[in-house]
Amino acid sequence: MSVPVDQLGTNGAERVKQLIQLLGEGERNGLWDQLDIKDLQALSEIAIKLYGYRVEKHLTTVQNAEPFMPVPKHNTVPDTEAMMFINGLMETKHIELFELQMFKNF
Repeated sequence: MSVPVDQLGTNGAERVKQLIQLLGEGERNGLWDQLDIKDLQALSEIAIKLYGYRVEKHLTTVQNAEPFMPVPKHNTVPDTEAMMFINGLMETKHIELFELQMFKNF
């Protein structure tokens, strides 16, 4: 059930911080299994689109800008989990490693 933003008493940035906190608590409390896979996919899709939007905006508005990374340099994502996500995304989007390397060199 969706609630109008004005009834939540917070702005969008605060709501995102609350979601991050809620998901982090779910990790610590072992509640991630309760998250429906379709909701996880929707969350991933939105996060990817948001990241792409921010990278493009950053590169076009900041002179000599280098892209920022999707996670902080010092993060808690294990390499194996990062590779599982990247592999699954590449399979879903039908992107081959060769194509990714071409994009990186462009």
